[in-house]
Amino acid sequence: MKYKTNNDLEELHVGSFEFVGWVNNALLVKHESLLPPKISIKQECHRFFNVMPCIVPQLNLSGVKIVTRYPNREPSLKSELMLYANDTGELSAIFEADYITTWRTAAVAVHSIKLLARQDYESIAFIGLGVIGLATLKVYIDTLNGRCVNIRLFNYKNRA
Repeated sequence: MKYKTNNDLEELHVGSFEFVGWVNNALLVKHESLLPPKISIKQECHRFFNVMPCIVPQLNLSGVKIVTRYPNREPSLKSELMLYANDTGELSAIFEADYITTWRTAAVAVHSIKLLARQDYESIAFIGLGVIGLATLKVYIDTLNGRCVNIRLFNYKNRA
């Protein structure tokens, strides 16, 4: 069984095109995968415990991602991912999943922009640039392929 930290994953230096490609591939096999709704347990003081199971038979993987939020903890949001071999049920790996979540979220946003935006758009706006916003901006810029776009930044919660 492998254990990977956020730092281990960051040291792999996965590129923006690869992240967006993985998102595209995941969407292509989504109809063959089992992805039930997440279970969210909300607690007092804005705390929560979310459980997100998934089975991807094409990759022989089952997994569960757990996201917790505790406002007095630093960082307040944390996530872990456990992967299993689907055919045997053996635990294959445990990941700290904050890094994965950040870049997957960014890649999904950029994939959506490329899929749903008008082809002739000349400007795009980003509202707030927290961790996810900065990652999305980086993936977006990395995948522009030389296209000239006016990027507008709007302040939200002092994050621009």
